[in-house]
Amino acid sequence: MIGSLFYNVSTDKTSDIFHHFEDNRFSYYKSTTLLTLMDARNQAINHANGQHIAFLDCDDLWLTNKLELQVKEFENKNIGVVCCNYFKLNKRDD
Repeated sequence: MIGSLFYNVSTDKTSDIFHHFEDNRFSYYKSTTLLTLMDARNQAINHANGQHIAFLDCDDLWLTNKLELQVKEFENKNIGVVCCNYFKLNKRDD
């Protein structure tokens, strides 16, 4: 964290892990410049070409059927956004 904004530019092996799965339903985009998290997400949205967008951050944990359950909700044409509850697994004082 720099100041009070979160920034992108992951240093873990996210790209390697993602590309291990050969599934053309999903796409991976990594910015070449340092951006705030908000700007990084907006840039990713601009590169998206699918019907749905989901973000999985490094501190997130999804249940195996999360996307399946959420995508089903879009069968109702009156629904435009789907979210879910969260559980805090590790509390830090920072």
